[in-house]
Amino acid sequence: MSRALRCIVAFGVAWSLQAGVSFAEADWLDRASGPGPFRGGYVHYRFLCLSNEGSVHREWLAPWDRTASLLHAPVAVKKKDPVVTDNMEAGYPCKSDTGVRGYLQLVIRRAVSIENETVVEHPQVYLASYEFAYVDRLSQSFDVSLAAGVNFFDDRHRSWWTGQVESEDGPQAFKSFKRMSVTPSVIFAPLARAINGPRGHLFTVQAGATIFLKGFHAQDFCNPPVTTCADPGWHTLGGDLVPMVRVLLDGSLLFNH
Repeated sequence: MSRALRCIVAFGVAWSLQAGVSFAEADWLDRASGPGPFRGGYVHYRFLCLSNEGSVHREWLAPWDRTASLLHAPVAVKKKDPVVTDNMEAGYPCKSDTGVRGYLQLVIRRAVSIENETVVEHPQVYLASYEFAYVDRLSQSFDVSLAAGVNFFDDRHRSWWTGQVESEDGPQAFKSFKRMSVTPSVIFAPLARAINGPRGHLFTVQAGATIFLKGFHAQDFCNPPVTTCADPGWHTLGGDLVPMVRVLLDGSLLFNH
């Protein structure tokens, strides 16, 4: 199956998983030259926003500060009034997601491979990623993102909170290693075409490609004699470009007036 077709199928699967979930961020990273595809989830924190108010205004945001945030939902319910009542407040455009020019955000991803044909025993490959991204708002519905990150590849899961491998017991299928990456992408909010405000970004789709610098070698995923490389001579030339799709369904926005 081609990468393009797998991405289309992945989008359908990721969207179907959202039913009954009030807040979900699904992540799909297509097959690298070796293992994959990867499926998992991600969380993001928009910490700095740029807005247009005659001149560029910079607004630092706490995780619960922006309306489009799960952490803001309890605050909105408790107040039971509009999040911001003074539209002339300097931080209003950023907190209401209107008049935004661009923003910086931190993205944390956890994913696991569905397949791993590089090793005879087919052990799963776990991916933990940390990205800093600048996102430019082209229009009400479209954002363009450029992210730089560091990615850790392990044969077992890493904790969301500590970033440490959760278990060191047993032999390793391969030794942990890391790769730097660059991810250009486009973010589409279909509802924003009709809704000008935070609820316009209730549902967004992000599509692009993650470029793993330096690429991969078969021995990255093998640890003889614990595992056996299916093709010991396999390697990539230069970076490895991998298509990615992310789906965000932010039900917290429904709590805001």
